Amino acid sequence: MNDFAKEYPNIDKMDLNKVWGILSNMQNNNPQKYKKFMDHIQASQKKMIELEKIKPEPRAVYVLEAANLDKFKWYVNVLAWDRMDYPKEDGPLSLMAGAKLVKINKNEISSCIAINPKIYDEIASSPEMKQDFENLIAKFTEDNNKDYRFFRNTIKIFKMKGDANDQFFGPQPANLIDCFRKTATSKNDPDLLSIIKEDPKEDAPETPTNGPKDMLEALTQEMKEAKIIGSEESEKKNQKSNENHEEPNKDETRKKLRPQTPKPRRKPIIEEIPEKKEPEILKPDYKTDDKNPDYWKIQISLPGITNPAEINSACSNTELRIEIPGKYLLSVNLPRGLKDETAKARFSNKKETLTMKIQREESKREDQAPAAQEPFVDKNFMENIRKAMSPDSPSARGTAQV
Repeated sequence: MNDFAKEYPNIDKMDLNKVWGILSNMQNNNPQKYKKFMDHIQASQKKMIELEKIKPEPRAVYVLEAANLDKFKWYVNVLAWDRMDYPKEDGPLSLMAGAKLVKINKNEISSCIAINPKIYDEIASSPEMKQDFENLIAKFTEDNNKDYRFFRNTIKIFKMKGDANDQFFGPQPANLIDCFRKTATSKNDPDLLSIIKEDPKEDAPETPTNGPKDMLEALTQEMKEAKIIGSEESEKKNQKSNENHEEPNKDETRKKLRPQTPKPRRKPIIEEIPEKKEPEILKPDYKTDDKNPDYWKIQISLPGITNPAEINSACSNTELRIEIPGKYLLSVNLPRGLKDETAKARFSNKKETLTMKIQREESKREDQAPAAQEPFVDKNFMENIRKAMSPDSPSARGTAQV
């Protein structure tokens, strides 16, 4: 016990005495429960040791512009970590945000994101997936740092000197797991709140409000998790049913082992990220104009879209399809007689509208010159001319008829 007290000087000696008293009573009165409890402690320690061996590895660094009062650079360290699950078939991609930010200087902040190594290798080998992955990183960083404004379209890969597969921006801790721990490992590591507030003073260490208050409660909690002792309600039921058959010394021992109040489980070191619901795909408002004789026109309203690079369009001779992944989807049937290869688009950032024109195969103008027609000829007039020119005609003989 003296060695234990030296190793943990902050623990009160009275608490240590209570703990050793409980363990001694358990060992003497119920060796099976004592052995089960010790096995549980050893298994928990072994599990934590094995998990500590699985460490994240730096892979790449992305940089994008962000702003609070002034603009600055935000660096995102992407780390491959085997403790991240590989997504199920057709399941969402799992990412984990680091527990804290690192302020490099006034104009630079870095954060960390963890991803499954196999998923990262698949993304790195696919040019099509790289662009989607960049957009995902920008959105994920924005979602986890609401106090900042991010410019997603500025994200790009940031190459540092050294190994191409060992990229990390900012001070790299000796144990990279510390990037994802909820509490800072040293006084020199500022937490997220102090960086956001930009307070030069160090924040006081957090004191758990829901955890055990002393060694006795901590031991009781561990015994409950190991199912060596039951909840308070089950203990009361067992006490009522066996109180007439138990000896005084066993009843006293059980009272010492029973927890005073149920305590919640301790928070895990790594926080599980719940799966997010897919956003609802909306059909945007639009209006068409078929009056112009030279082209067909459509105007589509896209609120919230400021970057035309997000818009995907496809046009055939029968259908026009507009899609903004995760936000909008529109399919419009086209009238006949349009040349789909002539489709042109123009996007207005101010009005947040997309305007498209498609030329017609033949013009519908009514003022076109009509086709040449045969001249009108009076058949009677021509017959009279022919008779007048005949030798039998009086005009031809030089006489006139009255």
